[in-house]
Amino acid sequence: MLDAAAKDPIFAGVFVFLQIQVLSGAGALQRLRQALAADHISAAEFSHLIYAGLHRAFDDDALASVIDVLLTRPGGPQVALGILEMRMLEQGRDAPAGRLMESCCDALSRYDFRTTADSMGVTASRLAASVLATERTDVAKALCRSFVAWAKGNAAWICERNEILEALFRQAPNVTLTELLLRSPEARERLADAKRFASWTPVVALSVEAAVEWAGQEPSRFAALAEVVPLFLIDRFDKASGLNPLAVELIRNSPNKALVLDAFERDLRISGGLVSEIPLEIERRQKLLASLADGADAEVADWSAKAARELGSQVSYWANWAQERHERFE
Repeated sequence: MLDAAAKDPIFAGVFVFLQIQVLSGAGALQRLRQALAADHISAAEFSHLIYAGLHRAFDDDALASVIDVLLTRPGGPQVALGILEMRMLEQGRDAPAGRLMESCCDALSRYDFRTTADSMGVTASRLAASVLATERTDVAKALCRSFVAWAKGNAAWICERNEILEALFRQAPNVTLTELLLRSPEARERLADAKRFASWTPVVALSVEAAVEWAGQEPSRFAALAEVVPLFLIDRFDKASGLNPLAVELIRNSPNKALVLDAFERDLRISGGLVSEIPLEIERRQKLLASLADGADAEVADWSAKAARELGSQVSYWANWAQERHERFE
């Protein structure tokens, strides 16, 4: 019956579900592999392997053989990552091993920022963190290439958290910074856009030590990092809660502070929020700039004072904006 269902254009869509319900014998694996090769059964149908636990019936090598075929199908990498994630959770493992590890690396290398849903980005990030911790630079570079492809097709940052990017910055900082900041102007600009959403930008996952070590290899890298690193720490209510320790270290360690400070000019723009609260937010940021100037050299102190004045000038802008908006709706 299952053999017939797999071949029937009408019942093929529910074949995988049926196979899970009556799983038995070695024929199950063979039928699944044949179904994967069939154009009339979409990769999405194999998501049943995630939730119904069909993967438990196969050892790692057998499951890897299913995943390897799944990866060749449109949408297959996303489903494969879900299967692998469930496998690791149920077995209490941080990362797969042996042939299944290679399948995992292959799936991550095919991750597509342009088409992958946000929830799958969370799933992939857990696997990516485990794999990247083993210094798989090939996977890190493939993920970076995927983000570059996304950046080239998008003119602005989308205000959404992407945990797989965070995993890249946290676990493979050298590769990620080199690929995204030095080799792709588009990726660098999109990450700079993300500074407007400082609590969401994936760059916050970068450790101070790793960032300063990477920048120290070439003086111009300090300014490149300052373009994408927020100057202020922003809480979930979009209020500045402090100076970003990484930003402070970039200013302190840079041999050319002027370039780094210029890159932080973007952080002085208030992009929105409740108009009634903007004066208070500007005051908060001015106080933080004053703390940056404390004990700093003359160059940093002068810039901080100038930046505080620039922030203050925005109070009248937002007051006029609110007045004009009120008049339009009267």
